[in-house]
Amino acid sequence: MNRKILLILILFSFILSSCTQVANYNIFTKKIVCYTKEICVHEIAHKYDDEHKISSSQKYRDFIATYRAILYLCPECRDQYSDIIVFFPGIGSESLIEGDITAIDFWTGGWGGYDEMYAEMAEYYYGNDFPYGAEDFYDLEYISNELKMLGY
Repeated sequence: MNRKILLILILFSFILSSCTQVANYNIFTKKIVCYTKEICVHEIAHKYDDEHKISSSQKYRDFIATYRAILYLCPECRDQYSDIIVFFPGIGSESLIEGDITAIDFWTGGWGGYDEMYAEMAEYYYGNDFPYGAEDFYDLEYISNELKMLGY
């Protein structure tokens, strides 16, 4: 009986969050809700990441660590998004367990971490030049096709 109640509560919370959030990617239904091309790119990146587990790969995390170090040490290498990337919440933290108060992204309401960095970089750089090496982690054709399906 307790499992049924828990399942109902979980489903209700997902339905409620889907109704109250302006944009999102639902990992269960695989549906995207978005209202601008840029936000749609962000949510498409979440979908692609969910399907291919890019942000959880060591190769991606190593790239982010190197890229952030270069941006931190080389001010002339920065672009308009660099400060956001250098100081992104939840990156480099050893403790990224959801709800853990020692995790940086706990203090931002759970927003942050490598999966959010992946989507943010897609949003920032899609249609522009990705930072050197970053384009290897993004399937621009996939993003383009998904945008077309969403009407963009």
